[in-house]
Parts: sequence; C-alpha cells; structure tokens
Amino acid sequence: SKYYLIGIIGAIIAASLCCFGPLILLGLGLSGVYLSTLTHFEYLRPIGIIFAIVFLVLTFWKLYIAPKICKID
Repeated sequence: SKYYLIGIIGAIIAASLCCFGPLILLGLGLSGVYLSTLTHFEYLRPIGIIFAIVFLVLTFWKLYIAPKICKID
C-alpha cells in the first residue's frame, strides 16, 4: 500500500542523511571529535526510535501475522 511506500521513502532519506551529512562535514575539514559534539538534533532521537520501532512492528505484522489471502483468477 502507499503508506508502506511513504515509510520506506522516509527511511531512505533518514538513512542517507545519517551517512552523507557527516561525510560532507568531514570533507569540509571538520574532525570527528568536533562532529561528536554536535547535539543540535538530539531531541529528535526518541522520535526516530519510535518511528523505527513502529515500522519494524508493522513490517513483522505484514510478513508473519496478517492472514494471507489467495485469489484464484
């Protein structure tokens, strides 16, 4: 369904920001020690964890618990 697609796109964007953001800053000459002190978005961590858990539970439900309906055409 389209809601799973929205979740997947959001996860892709979040994962790419997580990896490419520090890589770009390191490319600009900022060291890892300085990057570890950046806590500007620390308040978003619990929200991200909640979203990750929700989507993991939804995926588990869709794969293993939801009844499979086979249509004979």
